Amino acid sequence: MYSGIVEILLLIALGTGYIVLYFAQREEKLMQLTGYITGGVIIVLSAAHLLASLFLGLNINRASQKQYRKSLIRQHMMQQENMMKQKR
Repeated sequence: MYSGIVEILLLIALGTGYIVLYFAQREEKLMQLTGYITGGVIIVLSAAHLLASLFLGLNINRASQKQYRKSLIRQHMMQQENMMKQKR
């Protein structure tokens, strides 16, 4: 749940960055430069965080799936051993 809220806030920040850039085009040179820098920083940081959270989220899911598969294999091996012992 926490990551979903963070992603929504980052998307809002991304939109805010674009709005800042839009209004920066209408201002005078000094304010325009400040607006471009502010909007650019907001967009870059929020996009980088979104991509990082997506990438890390995928890695976490892969790791948990790998662990789950290993536990299934162990369970299967133990069942096979128990069946072999029972046959003797």
